[in-house]
Amino acid sequence: MDKPLYRVARIVNEQTRVGQGGSAPAPGAIAKIIGQNLFVGILAISLVIGVYQLQAQAHSPKVSKEDVRKLEQAWADAVFKGDVEALEKLLADNINYIHGTGLVETKAQFIEQLRSGNRKFLAPIVPEEINVRTFGDTAIVTGKFTLKVLSRGKEITGVNRFTHVFAKVGKEWQLVAHHATLLPAEK
Repeated sequence: MDKPLYRVARIVNEQTRVGQGGSAPAPGAIAKIIGQNLFVGILAISLVIGVYQLQAQAHSPKVSKEDVRKLEQAWADAVFKGDVEALEKLLADNINYIHGTGLVETKAQFIEQLRSGNRKFLAPIVPEEINVRTFGDTAIVTGKFTLKVLSRGKEITGVNRFTHVFAKVGKEWQLVAHHATLLPAEK
Protein backbone atom coordinates (compact mmCIF):
# COMPACT_ATOMS: atom_id res chain seq x y z
CA MET A 1 0.00 0.00 0.00
CA ASP A 2 1.36 3.40 -1.02
CA LYS A 3 1.78 6.18 1.52
CA PRO A 4 -0.47 9.18 0.77
CA LEU A 5 2.29 11.58 -0.24
CA TYR A 6 3.82 8.97 -2.54
CA ARG A 7 0.39 8.45 -4.12
CA VAL A 8 0.05 12.20 -4.77
CA ALA A 9 3.54 12.27 -6.29
CA ARG A 10 2.74 9.22 -8.45
CA ILE A 11 -0.53 10.79 -9.66
CA VAL A 12 1.18 14.11 -10.44
CA ASN A 13 3.90 12.20 -12.28
CA GLU A 14 1.29 10.28 -14.29
CA GLN A 15 -0.56 13.54 -15.00
CA THR A 16 2.57 15.05 -16.49
CA ARG A 17 2.94 12.03 -18.77
CA VAL A 18 -0.63 12.27 -20.13
CA GLY A 19 0.54 14.39 -23.02
CA GLN A 20 3.17 11.71 -23.69
CA GLY A 21 0.69 8.88 -24.01
CA GLY A 22 0.13 8.24 -20.30
CA SER A 23 -3.31 7.89 -18.75
CA ALA A 24 -4.91 10.67 -16.67
CA PRO A 25 -5.84 9.93 -13.05
CA ALA A 26 -9.48 9.41 -12.21
CA PRO A 27 -11.32 12.72 -11.80
CA GLY A 28 -11.00 13.99 -8.22
CA ALA A 29 -8.28 11.46 -7.22
CA ILE A 30 -5.84 14.15 -6.12
CA ALA A 31 -8.57 16.02 -4.25
CA LYS A 32 -9.61 12.80 -2.49
CA ILE A 33 -6.06 12.05 -1.34
CA ILE A 34 -5.52 15.65 -0.20
CA GLY A 35 -8.86 15.56 1.63
CA GLN A 36 -7.86 12.36 3.45
CA ASN A 37 -4.54 13.90 4.46
CA LEU A 38 -6.26 17.11 5.55
CA PHE A 39 -8.61 15.12 7.80
CA VAL A 40 -5.67 13.25 9.36
CA GLY A 41 -3.80 16.55 9.86
CA ILE A 42 -6.76 18.24 11.53
CA LEU A 43 -7.28 15.20 13.75
CA ALA A 44 -3.61 15.26 14.81
CA ILE A 45 -3.71 19.00 15.57
CA SER A 46 -6.90 18.53 17.59
CA LEU A 47 -5.26 15.78 19.65
CA VAL A 48 -2.18 17.94 20.30
CA ILE A 49 -4.36 20.87 21.41
CA GLY A 50 -6.42 18.57 23.65
CA VAL A 51 -3.32 17.14 25.33
CA TYR A 52 -1.90 20.65 25.79
CA GLN A 53 -5.13 21.83 27.43
CA LEU A 54 -5.14 18.84 29.79
CA GLN A 55 -1.53 19.55 30.76
CA ALA A 56 -2.33 23.22 31.32
CA GLN A 57 -5.24 22.27 33.60
CA ALA A 58 -3.05 19.82 35.51
CA HIS A 59 -0.45 22.56 36.02
CA SER A 60 -2.90 25.39 36.68
CA PRO A 61 -2.06 27.63 39.58
CA LYS A 62 -2.96 26.36 43.01
CA VAL A 63 -3.39 29.93 44.17
CA SER A 64 -5.90 32.55 43.15
CA LYS A 65 -5.08 36.14 42.37
CA GLU A 66 -6.88 37.08 45.58
CA ASP A 67 -4.63 34.73 47.58
CA VAL A 68 -1.58 36.38 45.99
CA ARG A 69 -2.95 39.79 46.98
CA LYS A 70 -3.19 38.47 50.56
CA LEU A 71 0.45 37.35 50.38
CA GLU A 72 1.34 40.84 49.17
CA GLN A 73 -0.48 42.43 52.10
CA ALA A 74 1.16 39.97 54.52
CA TRP A 75 4.57 41.13 53.21
CA ALA A 76 3.63 44.81 53.62
CA ASP A 77 2.32 44.27 57.16
CA ALA A 78 5.31 42.18 58.27
CA VAL A 79 7.82 44.72 56.90
CA PHE A 80 6.05 47.68 58.53
CA LYS A 81 5.79 45.94 61.90
CA GLY A 82 9.29 44.49 61.70
CA ASP A 83 7.70 41.06 62.21
CA VAL A 84 10.83 38.95 61.86
CA GLU A 85 8.97 35.68 62.53
CA ALA A 86 6.48 36.33 59.72
CA LEU A 87 9.27 37.40 57.35
CA GLU A 88 11.28 34.25 58.13
CA LYS A 89 8.33 32.24 56.78
CA LEU A 90 7.33 34.55 53.93
CA LEU A 91 10.76 35.27 52.41
CA ALA A 92 12.51 32.47 50.54
CA ASP A 93 15.96 31.60 51.83
CA ASN A 94 17.53 32.59 48.51
CA ILE A 95 15.51 35.79 47.96
CA ASN A 96 17.11 38.57 45.97
CA TYR A 97 15.94 41.73 47.78
CA ILE A 98 16.68 44.87 45.76
CA HIS A 99 15.67 48.19 47.31
CA GLY A 100 14.66 51.39 45.50
CA THR A 101 18.06 52.83 46.44
CA GLY A 102 19.83 50.04 44.56
CA LEU A 103 20.90 48.25 47.74
CA VAL A 104 20.85 44.46 47.29
CA GLU A 105 20.33 42.27 50.35
CA THR A 106 19.93 38.62 51.19
CA LYS A 107 17.13 37.41 53.44
CA ALA A 108 19.48 37.34 56.42
CA GLN A 109 20.74 40.88 55.77
CA PHE A 110 17.24 42.31 55.31
CA ILE A 111 15.89 40.66 58.45
CA GLU A 112 18.95 41.63 60.51
CA GLN A 113 18.43 45.32 59.63
CA LEU A 114 14.89 45.10 61.03
CA ARG A 115 15.87 42.99 64.04
CA SER A 116 18.73 45.34 65.03
CA GLY A 117 16.60 48.46 64.66
CA ASN A 118 18.91 49.86 61.96
CA ARG A 119 15.84 49.97 59.73
CA LYS A 120 12.41 50.96 60.99
CA PHE A 121 9.37 51.67 58.86
CA LEU A 122 7.59 54.82 60.03
CA ALA A 123 4.33 54.39 58.10
CA PRO A 124 2.38 51.37 56.86
CA ILE A 125 3.22 50.12 53.38
CA VAL A 126 0.07 50.23 51.28
CA PRO A 127 0.46 48.43 47.94
CA GLU A 128 -1.46 50.19 45.15
CA GLU A 129 -2.14 49.62 41.45
CA ILE A 130 -1.61 45.90 42.02
CA ASN A 131 -1.42 43.65 38.97
CA VAL A 132 -1.18 39.90 39.59
CA ARG A 133 -0.24 37.32 36.96
CA THR A 134 0.03 33.62 37.75
CA PHE A 135 2.08 31.04 35.88
CA GLY A 136 1.67 27.62 37.45
CA ASP A 137 3.57 27.68 40.74
CA THR A 138 4.75 31.27 40.21
CA ALA A 139 2.98 34.61 40.63
CA ILE A 140 4.31 37.98 39.53
CA VAL A 141 2.98 41.09 41.24
CA THR A 142 3.62 44.63 40.09
CA GLY A 143 2.44 47.84 41.68
CA LYS A 144 3.58 50.79 43.72
CA PHE A 145 3.82 51.82 47.35
CA THR A 146 4.78 54.87 49.36
CA LEU A 147 7.69 54.34 51.69
CA LYS A 148 8.65 56.14 54.87
CA VAL A 149 11.55 54.44 56.62
CA LEU A 150 14.33 55.30 59.02
CA SER A 151 17.47 53.49 57.87
CA ARG A 152 20.69 53.89 59.86
CA GLY A 153 19.51 57.22 61.20
CA LYS A 154 18.44 58.61 57.83
CA GLU A 155 14.80 59.08 56.88
CA ILE A 156 13.91 57.91 53.39
CA THR A 157 10.55 58.83 51.89
CA GLY A 158 9.31 58.18 48.39
CA VAL A 159 7.08 56.31 46.01
CA ASN A 160 8.38 53.03 44.64
CA ARG A 161 7.30 50.90 41.71
CA PHE A 162 7.90 47.28 42.56
CA THR A 163 7.94 43.76 41.22
CA HIS A 164 7.46 40.79 43.52
CA VAL A 165 7.83 37.20 42.44
CA PHE A 166 6.09 34.62 44.62
CA ALA A 167 6.73 30.92 44.06
CA LYS A 168 5.57 27.73 45.65
CA VAL A 169 8.56 26.50 47.65
CA GLY A 170 7.76 23.07 49.02
CA LYS A 171 4.18 23.43 50.24
CA GLU A 172 4.33 27.16 50.99
CA TRP A 173 4.16 30.28 48.84
CA GLN A 174 7.15 32.52 49.41
CA LEU A 175 8.52 35.79 48.09
CA VAL A 176 11.56 34.82 45.99
CA ALA A 177 12.37 38.24 44.48
CA HIS A 178 11.74 41.84 45.48
CA HIS A 179 12.74 44.70 43.24
CA ALA A 180 11.79 48.32 43.88
CA THR A 181 12.49 51.43 41.85
CA LEU A 182 12.28 54.81 43.54
CA LEU A 183 10.24 57.19 41.39
CA PRO A 184 11.34 60.80 40.93
CA ALA A 185 9.62 63.19 43.34
CA GLU A 186 6.62 64.95 41.83
CA LYS A 187 7.02 68.70 41.43
